[in-house]
Amino acid sequence: MGMSHDLATIAIVVSRVEALCLADMLNAEGIAVYIGGYHHGTVQVIPITLGGYRLMVPATQHGQASDLIREAGVESNWSFNRNVQRAGIRVLSISVGLHAGFATLGAIFSGLPLAVVAMFFLVGLQVPLSPQARGDYYLSRNDEG
Repeated sequence: MGMSHDLATIAIVVSRVEALCLADMLNAEGIAVYIGGYHHGTVQVIPITLGGYRLMVPATQHGQASDLIREAGVESNWSFNRNVQRAGIRVLSISVGLHAGFATLGAIFSGLPLAVVAMFFLVGLQVPLSPQARGDYYLSRNDEG
């Protein structure tokens, strides 16, 4: 008798860390997890533009995985992490401050045009930050699991 190899999406999350934690939790219970988009993982907006990380489990274990996620309270207890936000603001401030400071010194001592100095504030756009958002969960109903 052949086995079904169909996968069912259980969650789509934007944080690589959250995807890995969920996968490890499910793996510890013997549920195989495939993370779609795992190799696009960065701390920039690329995972969001590609649709996030898709966690997929065998369709035959979808009910068991749903029950485990419900039991852990993952899908209902999400909150924005202010510590990550504060750390991101510090990194952004230090990066922009250092670039702007050196650009200002360059303008003062080497005649660098002020327009170039003003462009160094755009450096803040390339500072990597870890995205935070509530994930989408596709859990089976309680009576199916």
